[in-house]
Amino acid sequence: MKLRYFVLIFFSISAFGQADPEDFIDRDILEIGLIVDVPTGLHREKLKSNYISTNAPGMTFAYMVNPGFKKDKLSSIFLGGEFGFVGSKQSDFSNPPPDGDFFMNHRTVWLQFKGRYLPVIVPQKYFPHIDFSVGPVMYFSNMVENLGEDELDKFYNYKDTAINAKIEAGMQFNLRKDRKPYTFFGISLGFSASNPVKMLNRNKVGFDSDFNVIEAVNSHNPRGLYLRATFSSYR
Repeated sequence: MKLRYFVLIFFSISAFGQADPEDFIDRDILEIGLIVDVPTGLHREKLKSNYISTNAPGMTFAYMVNPGFKKDKLSSIFLGGEFGFVGSKQSDFSNPPPDGDFFMNHRTVWLQFKGRYLPVIVPQKYFPHIDFSVGPVMYFSNMVENLGEDELDKFYNYKDTAINAKIEAGMQFNLRKDRKPYTFFGISLGFSASNPVKMLNRNKVGFDSDFNVIEAVNSHNPRGLYLRATFSSYR
């Protein structure tokens, strides 16, 4: 047995007993999640509308690896990336169209560098984790006309991009620990912040008499909390 296993096991015995080196989470993490974005402060005030909910649901997909795996090194930090999106559908407007069936999709999409710190890399019934991520995020809104028979016409698009950072803390609960890959269910709470962007005022967007979209724009710094539930595969 290599020296690295002896050292790690020595410091682990008091917390979780003797461990087999093959049981360590030492390779990678694959994760899928359901997320709810909850804007706060000025960001929430700018998005508040009589016609659509301010909170937005979505999904996330992440993959992280032990950077020292190929060198046969254990690590409590895993690095990788995350793709995610949240969004909502607005069907009512302050100035509705003269006729027709219209709706607007509001979406936030990101592709970011992501890291995770695991204070415990031997599978337990549960353990905490801390995540951090940074990268580009796109905020956009599409106006769509429903023409019937599953035919849609996306005739208006508004978007802006920013750099976003997230910090998150949560708990992982072991669903299967008899062998790799270990399956965990997780719950977490995070904080998200972006540099200034321009977004549509959802309480004022609508149509004029010629079916042109009335573009009312707010400029502010997106800030908010988010709740996430995940299923993860640890190896």
